[in-house]
Amino acid sequence: MEQRDKVGEKPGDIASTLLIVIGFVGLILYLTYLENPNNVALYYVLIALIIVGGLLAVILAVSYFTRGVEHQGGIEWLRTWLNRF
Repeated sequence: MEQRDKVGEKPGDIASTLLIVIGFVGLILYLTYLENPNNVALYYVLIALIIVGGLLAVILAVSYFTRGVEHQGGIEWLRTWLNRF
């Protein structure tokens, strides 16, 4: 059974939606940057979007692979997690 909050969303829904939005905004900004490669500010915004998107992707991956696993700590948690496969 998946855990949902009060509005009925799964815990990863907001993060995955943000990741999709960041991807589309990044694509649009990258295409804009290709037209004018001298725009340094746009270059730094693209780098920031890549970093934020990467962090969100790591958070989503960790939350996906650790869902339903009780955090017991130490080697027991690792053994429980590996037994899922």
